[in-house]
Parts: sequence; C-alpha cells; structure tokens
Amino acid sequence: MLEVAGLETSYGRSQVLFGVAFEIGKSEVVSLLGRNGMGKTTTVRSLMGITAPRAGKISFHGRSLFNLPSYKIAKSGIGLVPEGRQVFPNLLVRENLVATATRGPWDIERVFSLFPNLQQRQHNYGNQLSGGEQQMLAIGRALMTNPKLLILDEATEGLAPLVRAEIYRSIEKLKAEGLSILIIDKDVRALSRVANRHYILEKGRVVWSGSSAELSASQEIQHKYLGV
Repeated sequence: MLEVAGLETSYGRSQVLFGVAFEIGKSEVVSLLGRNGMGKTTTVRSLMGITAPRAGKISFHGRSLFNLPSYKIAKSGIGLVPEGRQVFPNLLVRENLVATATRGPWDIERVFSLFPNLQQRQHNYGNQLSGGEQQMLAIGRALMTNPKLLILDEATEGLAPLVRAEIYRSIEKLKAEGLSILIIDKDVRALSRVANRHYILEKGRVVWSGSSAELSASQEIQHKYLGV
C-alpha cells in the first residue's frame, strides 16, 4: 500500500533523514520507533508534504506522492493524527468532526460508537476537553476523512495509563476492521501487541526492522536503540 525508499529530508542545511525506507501492506499495522529527535516526526511530515523531502520515493497504491501538496496527499486516502493533537479549540466536538468529513463508512455516529466519551462531550469546545478526549477527537477527525491509511504520531504521549489503554483498544478495533495503520509511540509493550512489524530510526536512518516477536525477544535491540 505505502512504499517509502531513499527518503532524505533537511531543515535548511541540517539534514535529518538519510535514506529512510519502509513499507506498509494492506490491513497491516507498522510502527516507527526510536528515541526523541531521531527523525520519526520528520518522516511523517515528509510523507504528508508538510516538510518537503529533497530526495527519495513515496508511493501510495502505486501513485507517487513525492512533493505533492498536503491536501492532495490527504485526498489520496491518508489520515493524520498529528503530534500534539491540534484539535480546533474554538469548535465544538461535533464541529471538529464534521469539518473534515468525506463520504464513506466512517460517519459521526460510527466515531461516537468507537469513542462514547466524545458523544457525551459533543457540545463542548475542543479546548474544554481533557488530553485523552482531545486525542480521541483527533483520531475521530482523521477517521472522518475515511482514510485507507491512518498515521498516528505519538499516539499516547502524555496520557494517563487508563486513557492509553483505551486508545490502544480503539487501535486494536481499527486493526480488526482491516485499516492500515502507521503508528509512532513510546509504549513498546503495547506496540508489540498491536503492530505486525516495526522499524527503528537512529539519527535519521532505519537501523533495525522486524516482527513483534523479534522485537520482544531482543532485549539488546530495545536497550541499544530505545533505552528500554
């Protein structure tokens, strides 16, 4: 579904990504792992056209997305849950959701069934929600675009353990429904449970890739690159 090869991205004269390569198949959940500052968010920004890559290949369903504007990338079927949630603070929960809606199986009632808290808070503004509720709203907003691939950047950053567990339950439900997902998070145990494959970034390069079983079995890899 998604193929990335030789991806290089810079901020001015400072190069951040050095030939990043990975792929995601249909109905597959893949994680990007690595310590802070290793290029994970820059990879997402490059995929979405927010930061223009200077070299490489980004192919989605056989169509090149390299250096397309962000709105065209979104329209191709990629939904982004950005780092920091970035919900619209002065819009109601319901308005946040319908603002991005496109025709398809995901509608507001289906989002409410996935996140009942949002239904209860639908007449509250975005800035009146807790951090966990804002993350649910950000996921729901991305689903309302009816994506073929969902990208979650820092899926549970800063959330309480109970809320993190709820977010991961929703991800497992989405996986069961066959949605392809690219996820960035620091919870290696949860990622090992939900993801099919993993890629580890170190200083803008992919230094390891493998299955959940291989990641769980290698304490050396976890300690060396993830600080676990």
